[in-house]
Amino acid sequence: MVIGRYQFNDIGHVDAGETIVDISYSYDINGMVQVSALQRETGRNLVPEKVPLPDDMSWLYGSPQGMGSNSGRLSIIITVDLSYSMMGRPLDKAKDAAREFIRTIDMERAVVSIHQFSDTVHPLCELTSDTSRLERAINNMSLEGANLANPLKEACEVLEPQLSGSKPVIIVLTDGRWTSKNRAIKTSDHCRAVGIDIIAIGFGSADKEFLERISTISSMTDLDHLVEQFGTIAQELNSGGLSRM
Repeated sequence: MVIGRYQFNDIGHVDAGETIVDISYSYDINGMVQVSALQRETGRNLVPEKVPLPDDMSWLYGSPQGMGSNSGRLSIIITVDLSYSMMGRPLDKAKDAAREFIRTIDMERAVVSIHQFSDTVHPLCELTSDTSRLERAINNMSLEGANLANPLKEACEVLEPQLSGSKPVIIVLTDGRWTSKNRAIKTSDHCRAVGIDIIAIGFGSADKEFLERISTISSMTDLDHLVEQFGTIAQELNSGGLSRM
């Protein structure tokens, strides 16, 4: 019998790159199952988030996500809001941040794709470890329209087939409010249910609460710290973990 599916989003980074989480189950006075967890190395109590069960339950009979056949491989999509509010310095800084990520991420075990979104989603480069192709994709970023698209849907469709061989991650950068919030929330729930992490980085007039809702980890920053933020994300992924940024 399946009682639910839970995820823990606030696991602290440890230097070894791997951590042990002790998970406990108990019944309250009403007979309801209560789930709690403790990160052994940090002593941190982790708060569970119940996520929807996918229609396909075959994952029950396989290895846990993050173990088994992926051997530390990463499949990463960086999807960048390129609506007209990104004109000027925001666009330049977004490109610099993407370049910093590409310079820092371990390309021996990662493949990366660059997407941009506004009214629609445009993949600028398919998943690759070729830094010259990624650089060209970053250079080709250009402004177009408003925030009508749901960039998570496109990214999820690309990454879901990668689940058996790598750890998939979506990194979203945005400076504004999305029109397609409900669709994005539904897609994000599906992504996390199947094992795709979402890192949301916002600045300017981005909706902090919305970004927290659609992501595994979210952070608000400013243009002066954007490049550094993307470098930190790459370092965390290289080390095998993600901490609250």
